[in-house]
Amino acid sequence: MRAEDYEKGLALGESLTRMERYRDSTRGLLVRRIGRRGACMLFFAFLDVVYAYSLFFPPPEQLLTANLRFLDSIAPLWFFAGAWLASGFACLAAAFLKNDWWGFTATITVKTTWGFIYLFAALFGHVDRAYVSATIWLFAAGLLAIISSWPEPEYRSHYRSG
Repeated sequence: MRAEDYEKGLALGESLTRMERYRDSTRGLLVRRIGRRGACMLFFAFLDVVYAYSLFFPPPEQLLTANLRFLDSIAPLWFFAGAWLASGFACLAAAFLKNDWWGFTATITVKTTWGFIYLFAALFGHVDRAYVSATIWLFAAGLLAIISSWPEPEYRSHYRSG
């Protein structure tokens, strides 16, 4: 091996070591900034906003399905979409605050209400497979209730405000 190649190898090794140190120092920076509860809130914020979009702008052929006809018989779809959107924005805002109980409350309330609407649809509205949606949304609400009760590790407390 030539001395020139050896020095290039050492320089490359030093660069990789610096990159690894940088990666290690920044790994989980967002999670440390918002905490695990905040990260969970961001995931549910995205879910809620996407679900709201699907209710604001359903494809025309989907408006004929039993699910959406049942929902539309209770309230206009834009009303439900607004509730999901409000929940999504509440989760987004609460993700960055230490006092995030209201974000969890908003998203648990929407998912529980949605689950019971679909449970009602399955039992009394004769909507096929509504029990599946009811189960998914009620279990999501239960999972969120469990997560909301978990304490955040101490390192978060000096990052988040509120």
